[in-house]
Amino acid sequence: MPSKTLYCTRSGVPVLQVSTIGQGTWPCVPLIQSLDLVHPIYGKPLPLLLSKLEEALAVAIQFDASEEQRQEIALLLSAIMYSLDAMWQPVAASSSRNEALRIQPSLPSWAVCLGSGQRLLELATWYHFDTSKRLSFPQYRVTKAAGNLRWQNFATWLDDAETIR
Repeated sequence: MPSKTLYCTRSGVPVLQVSTIGQGTWPCVPLIQSLDLVHPIYGKPLPLLLSKLEEALAVAIQFDASEEQRQEIALLLSAIMYSLDAMWQPVAASSSRNEALRIQPSLPSWAVCLGSGQRLLELATWYHFDTSKRLSFPQYRVTKAAGNLRWQNFATWLDDAETIR
């Protein structure tokens, strides 16, 4: 039975596998693919994301993290950025056909997770627990044209965001 995998529009991680029944046609897949499918972690509250990241980073620093643990940490960093409303998102009225106006699905590389995870954790914890949340962070945008699909320039964004504190 043929199947298709649908991916998270924010992270690029597989979130749904659709199998055909009957004649093997895909009548609803184009409709499903046009939806904004996101990994369930993006719906979690910020305090939960922060505690999970703190725990995951502590384990990763002590032990060699498995590929699954690395992906979880990368997802947590991405979800925290979206929760802080710090990830660039296209205006709702913009055309999803225009490549420049689409979100590029991406996750930070493992090096970025290790190098910047603790800094993001500290910044997000400060923002959530010690401020009135009236502040807004600069928008971080991942683009193929800028060559940062693995968040290579994330440390620079953190430097800019730290000036708010």
